[in-house]
Amino acid sequence: MYLGIDFGLKRVGLAIGDRVAIPKGVVSNDQDLIRSVFDLIVEVGAEKVIIGQPIKDDGREGDLSPAIQKFATDLGRVFEGEIIFEDESDTTSSANQKLIAANIPIKKSKEEIDAIAAAAILQQYIDNQK
Repeated sequence: MYLGIDFGLKRVGLAIGDRVAIPKGVVSNDQDLIRSVFDLIVEVGAEKVIIGQPIKDDGREGDLSPAIQKFATDLGRVFEGEIIFEDESDTTSSANQKLIAANIPIKKSKEEIDAIAAAAILQQYIDNQK
């Protein structure tokens, strides 16, 4: 089982899966973030954590990269499994498009977008392993 993460400064989207990624929800990016994520890792028995890493068109890391790296380092202090970074380019826009296609108002669905983006990151990783 894998845990996919779409890291944000306010919210962190979560998804789980090993063949098909399933949105799991969001947690607040606050002082309890590492504990909340680790609790889910234990609950689902995740062996790997896949974290979205923004990559710009020119190949450089995105603006959130330092915060994502810090989060991964902090998580690595409590999680002994593998932490993998996956290019998250276009995952949020893809999540937005899925909500629009399902006639779900985006303004009311920021948490759904984060969880769907986490699932897109995780599914991309799963598909790339085939």
